[in-house]
Amino acid sequence: MEYADIRLTQEFAFTRKLARLTEHEMHMHDTLEVSILLENNIRYHLAQGDYVGKPGDIFVFRPFDPHWNLAEDQERPAAWIMLLLSPAVVRHIPDGSALLAPFYTTDWRPLIPAHSAEAAAIRAAAGQAVEEEERGRPGWQSRQFACLIEILVQIARYFLALRQDARTGEDSAPGGGIVGAVERLLRQFREPVDMEDVIRASGLKKTTFYQQFVRLTALTPNDFVNRLRLQHAVHLLLHSAMPITEIAFESGYSSVSYFNRQFKAFRGVSPRQFRAEGGGGASDA
Repeated sequence: MEYADIRLTQEFAFTRKLARLTEHEMHMHDTLEVSILLENNIRYHLAQGDYVGKPGDIFVFRPFDPHWNLAEDQERPAAWIMLLLSPAVVRHIPDGSALLAPFYTTDWRPLIPAHSAEAAAIRAAAGQAVEEEERGRPGWQSRQFACLIEILVQIARYFLALRQDARTGEDSAPGGGIVGAVERLLRQFREPVDMEDVIRASGLKKTTFYQQFVRLTALTPNDFVNRLRLQHAVHLLLHSAMPITEIAFESGYSSVSYFNRQFKAFRGVSPRQFRAEGGGGASDA
């Protein structure tokens, strides 16, 4: 498996893609990804198994989810639209952090089927987003951003509907308290986090909270917050001229040395080296 170091030149990008390969090693990345299938079948090769996607299906890939898109038939290349986005993009959207919850939970299938109303809306918005960029008329960036918001809203609504069905059909399914905790941490990860207060607000006992949180996100609450902070730091290192010390504080760390250690464990290099290799050209003072 390979790590794909995807570096967006802006906070989101829509791209038309064509799948021809029928075999390929899986990769993973820390960017959020949505795949909108347009033509012919795609075999989505994921760590938990393969899915066959049909035209109109939508696939949502979580950060660090190993995956690859393969043509089911080499003679029939599959066309799709790939949406990549940085989590930082939601800071421009009212209550945008709530829209990220589906990307950070693991107990739902990544497929939004073509027959659903949400898939149809996502497909229409993605098509419009690509068309706006290709035509390049005045205001196309704003129209494309509106399409992005529509897609995130539809994914979130589909996810919430699944959660309601799960709570109805299975008493042990993580409920609104845990989902609310995930949304709260997505909003507040750059601030000091009082995990005891988060647990109290969930209405769950501590042991149950931790068990359900890990079940939902595959991470402990503290690891989840640390992952969000590091992803935010990566974004700032690549897209801002902020000094590294300021990036550490802006990302939620109170100690620069601790930030440096965590970052190196996360990306294998120091923040300074990561920025230099990324061509950021910013001050590291």
